[in-house]
Amino acid sequence: MAFAFIQNYLAPKCTEEDQIDMTYNSHMVLYDRCNYRCAYCVQAQKDFNNASDERYHELSDNEFIATILKLMETGKNFKFSGGEPTLNPDVEKHLKIVKDLGGTIFFDTNGSRPDIVKNLLDKGLIDVLAVSLKGLSPEECLDNAKIKRKDFCWDNPFKTIEYGSHTPNVKVIITHVCYNDVSLDELRRFSELLEPYPDVYYKINNLFFEQSAGGEYVRADSGRIVELLKELQAQKPFWKGRMIYVDNPSGVSNYDKILFM
Repeated sequence: MAFAFIQNYLAPKCTEEDQIDMTYNSHMVLYDRCNYRCAYCVQAQKDFNNASDERYHELSDNEFIATILKLMETGKNFKFSGGEPTLNPDVEKHLKIVKDLGGTIFFDTNGSRPDIVKNLLDKGLIDVLAVSLKGLSPEECLDNAKIKRKDFCWDNPFKTIEYGSHTPNVKVIITHVCYNDVSLDELRRFSELLEPYPDVYYKINNLFFEQSAGGEYVRADSGRIVELLKELQAQKPFWKGRMIYVDNPSGVSNYDKILFM
């Protein structure tokens, strides 16, 4: 399985109060395969499943270790993402290499393979677990993920969130991608899906491009999203200090472009 190393700055995407070492020099390990086909995914827009993409390379174990050691000269935070990192048959080995070398791991998943995530959590290989939930209902998730299995995009992500939220010393962040005419009701309903799970963070991403390839999704007004999030916090004070808003791709490479609320 091929992967790319990208300067990321924001692994992990957490609040400033976290005890996890927060540096501006972090790294992304980006895998080239996914079991979803989300129309609003930045990587999908770039056809990240295209095997000819020059960013991705196969590495031997020794080459992987050498790359990690070199990257650790500038920062020890690593974000494993994709694509979907649980599809990598060597994911446990790669995470263990980073942890054994003293790294911190942010694991970014769609939650479709909870047993794999649970194994990694149980072995202490994840410091921050991020799960991207694709909608407010099974039907919306199926449509957004462009797949046919309800368990993959609805039941399994909630199992993954459950495992993470009950694992000591692991921070859990749930991502909600907003687009079109996002409403307060949508944000409220999404937040209520998360309320049964202790101590999770609610991360809101505005669409990272003007519109999806088919025109189905367009960017929401950023100022409106911020005002709606403030209204939601007024209605549900539980979320004060537990919201993270990322407006555009600059929030992937510039920590100062993230709004912690």
